[in-house]
Amino acid sequence: MSDVRRINKEKGMHFFDRDTMRFFSSRIETKNFLIDGKYFITSEQRDMTQRRRYTVRKFNPETGSITTVGDFQQFGSAAEARKGAYKFAETDGT
Repeated sequence: MSDVRRINKEKGMHFFDRDTMRFFSSRIETKNFLIDGKYFITSEQRDMTQRRRYTVRKFNPETGSITTVGDFQQFGSAAEARKGAYKFAETDGT
């Protein structure tokens, strides 16, 4: 993930900026690895009254961009998101 963060920043992107992460109450759930070399999971919490939900993200090393795969906050648990990420990786043609 450190390479993903570095490349994202070098390409002028702000996905991992402290202020961006704080605004969305985002956490990186797959801190030490990428699934299939490009997928990772974040969690977000809209406000303190709601449960944290999980989103699968895809990293593009050429552009440094991060995109949402599926729907934002699609998963109710980290385990469900991990299963979803592996499924997305299986069906990904890139």
